[in-house]
Amino acid sequence: MQLFSRRVHMTGPPAEVGAYAADIAQHVSKVSGRELALWSVGFGAPLGTMMFAARVEGVADFQAMSAKVLADADYHAKLATGSGYLTPGATEDTLLQPLNAELGDASPPVGSVAILTRAQMADGHFSDALAWGTDIAAHATGVTGIPTMFLASVFGEFGSVAWIGVAADAAASDAANMALWADADYMKKLDDAKGFFQPGSAVQMLATRMA
Repeated sequence: MQLFSRRVHMTGPPAEVGAYAADIAQHVSKVSGRELALWSVGFGAPLGTMMFAARVEGVADFQAMSAKVLADADYHAKLATGSGYLTPGATEDTLLQPLNAELGDASPPVGSVAILTRAQMADGHFSDALAWGTDIAAHATGVTGIPTMFLASVFGEFGSVAWIGVAADAAASDAANMALWADADYMKKLDDAKGFFQPGSAVQMLATRMA
């Protein structure tokens, strides 16, 4: 199972934008028969960034899912209605392959808070970076009690990897962050990654599931 995500940037009154994005997610879920989750990115991306995410078996599965949606007239009508909310040229699709665990069939519930860290592996250090990424994910899971998934880009930026940990709510996310930054072994492991990733490529985002 792989993780598909579509990142968009939306502008307009927050209540209207949120309601429109939630309606799109619910409609696609209904038409495709596949759960499409909506996440609002609060930190680490331009204000107004939203992410739609779904579990797929691969490209063929995603295309079959998309075919159902693209054949639906109501979907196109909804896109036309909300076209003014979308920033042109700011939409990006990615497909990520989990490396240390299975995604499972169900997305986290509404209200969950995801901490997403992304980085670009350095040329000549892919094997080192992948081994380190798997180890740091296991360590973070042990320290925080929140399962941390390590994933690699299938399509999107080549050599990109990500770590995703999903907390029940913002308070649990805060506690996890505090636990990590207070852990000396975690700090040492961060130092050990020197040279494994492209300088300045790492970014950490926080997103809340809205629908």
